[in-house]
Amino acid sequence: MRILGLLIAHPHRHFCYDDQARFLNLDRATFHQSIQRLHPVLWIPSTDECGAAPLGPFDRLFFDFLTDPNRSGKYWLHKEASDYDFVLRCLQWLENDDGSPSDNAVIKSSALFVWITCYKLSDGFIPALISRLEGFDFSRLKQAHIIRTRYALVMGGFGEFLRWLYSLGSIRNKSLISVVQEVSQEEASRPVHNELQAWHWIKSPHDYIASFIPDMGTPELPFTLKLRLGKLSHVYISVEVDDNRRIWDSHVHGLVDMDVPV
Repeated sequence: MRILGLLIAHPHRHFCYDDQARFLNLDRATFHQSIQRLHPVLWIPSTDECGAAPLGPFDRLFFDFLTDPNRSGKYWLHKEASDYDFVLRCLQWLENDDGSPSDNAVIKSSALFVWITCYKLSDGFIPALISRLEGFDFSRLKQAHIIRTRYALVMGGFGEFLRWLYSLGSIRNKSLISVVQEVSQEEASRPVHNELQAWHWIKSPHDYIASFIPDMGTPELPFTLKLRLGKLSHVYISVEVDDNRRIWDSHVHGLVDMDVPV
């Protein structure tokens, strides 16, 4: 059921068959044996295709069936529980990233989808998620080699995750995130020890800034937002907030490199 839960939580085709097994900490033989009875409903790559093609359903309606308790009965899979399990596994992979090339695809997908999945969880899973994040070593994000590009941090929804976490308030989020205030923009643009550079390019950048600093007014863009993230192991985050339309124009004209290391 863990395998089906992964396919439900992560329907994107970023994982090949071997990476799906690796993500679940299963070897290929165990993974393959576990799904043999699902041949009628799942497309299973041949041995030669396992390094490139993913395991997936013949029809997405199969997952609709599994996530409907009235139809699936004892085979019911709780979509939110699958999402939460996916988040936990992603966080574990990010914490344990040692730069091994064989883990690149797993680390990249974990980085791209964990934050989006976090802020889409229902309220019932928030306390458990916050408890897990309290013990998460956010400083590892500076070392997780495969995610340290503008593309991963922008497209992975990291900026919206920060806003969502802050919006919970200090009681619900256990003070996991705070704004580092009372610094000038000149000071804010200077790197500090244990700092992660991030970007959030959005259609309404000033609304985003106001989510953290309500009395800021209308600052000049790009604006550098300084945050402190984490509890046991924290990291300072310097978030460059800007209008995504202007950035996209710059990217199209070659003025912004989305794959630059950070």
